[in-house]
Amino acid sequence: MIRITTVLALAVLTAIIGLYLPTFPALDFFAILLSVIAGLYVGFSFADGRADKIAIEISFALAISACALFGMWKWIWLIPVGYLSLTIWSAWHYYFYLGARVKAWFAPLCALYCGLIGLFIFVRFFLLV
Repeated sequence: MIRITTVLALAVLTAIIGLYLPTFPALDFFAILLSVIAGLYVGFSFADGRADKIAIEISFALAISACALFGMWKWIWLIPVGYLSLTIWSAWHYYFYLGARVKAWFAPLCALYCGLIGLFIFVRFFLLV
């Protein structure tokens, strides 16, 4: 329960930062955060040590980073899509062990956090414009 509360508090704090910043710096902040979160899975893959899992995680992190980069440059809708992709990726990690081994609590909490942030970005920057 404490982990869920912590993730919810982090999501609220992240949303407050997104509300405080002007539109484009906020989207840049969310894009950079998206790449950092994808990089966490790369770190888990190096801790796992299996070459095939490292390749899978690096490939996915590069795809997510491309979403973040192109979201910053041209198509801002790619940023919430990247968070949705991370949500699905985290759920796959938890249920199907597709990539590297992660802590049992990390994948569902990452899915929760990314889902909440992706929903916040969608509502804040696309619905409330």
